Amino acid sequence: MPAQAKLSDYHLRFTVKLLTTLEGGEPNTKLREQSSPPSFEPGAELLP
Repeated sequence: MPAQAKLSDYHLRFTVKLLTTLEGGEPNTKLREQSSPPSFEPGAELLP
């Protein structure tokens, strides 16, 4: 059961981040790139 709970939590967080990215659109992405260090990779926050 703990494995399912962990997987569920991961999917929940992933879905929230994905929806936030989709709702933000390009303006949010551009703003994020401007406020992030040069080493930032778009989509890195979606990785586990």
